[in-house]
Amino acid sequence: MASPTSWEFYKEVETKTLWVNICTQNLEGVAISINKWWKTRYPAYKIRIVSKKEFELFFLYALGQAPIFKNILAGAFSCSG
Repeated sequence: MASPTSWEFYKEVETKTLWVNICTQNLEGVAISINKWWKTRYPAYKIRIVSKKEFELFFLYALGQAPIFKNILAGAFSCSG
């Protein structure tokens, strides 16, 4: 199974959403690990798997440092692999 350092996440409490970026190229076991972690630690939250770029943009927006990205982040994200 993949180690927790294979991904990074930001927990958005207001919308109960977990923003997750997979940090490794070797995806073996990562999906199972993330799913198990998510279902045991944050079962009431939705999860969004996003690219590194989307994760960084969202993180800056969440910190209030990038309000111009609000419209970019309004759409749904998908895993960009």
